[in-house]
Amino acid sequence: MLRHSITRNTARSRAQFTFTHTKALPPPKEKSKDRKHQHLSSDLINTLINKLDAVESRLDLINKCQETKKRKSTGSSGDPPAKKDTRCVFCSASHAAINCTEYVTSGSRWERLTVLRLCPHCGRGGHAPKECFKKLRKCLHCQKHHLTALCTEQASESINATANQ
Repeated sequence: MLRHSITRNTARSRAQFTFTHTKALPPPKEKSKDRKHQHLSSDLINTLINKLDAVESRLDLINKCQETKKRKSTGSSGDPPAKKDTRCVFCSASHAAINCTEYVTSGSRWERLTVLRLCPHCGRGGHAPKECFKKLRKCLHCQKHHLTALCTEQASESINATANQ
């Protein structure tokens, strides 16, 4: 049995590698064959060291990613992340689009959406409604494919409810 012990000092870490070959080398018959086995074993050691370096760098990367995820999910102080501020699609104030007091009617909301060139499915710009990833979202009132704040049936229901009072 042949045993090699190698110590490597790198900027990242200090590691000690011990390799054990379970197959015994054949008895030295000729010097040329003995040199060949020495060369093979040093090549094997170098290959293994390179593979261990690659594994070590991958582990470092995985650890960094996990630490970053922990910091993002808990925040730097360990507190849970703050709730995202809701912005109105129509007037950009800090309220939900359904509660907009500047654009009250569904007609004015549709008009504003057209002027701002926003998608009726998600309320964002930069894409056509056909390309929207939320194009299957349904209105809570009429089950059609648009933001609930744009619903014309909701507006007529609220007008009827006000008239009945």
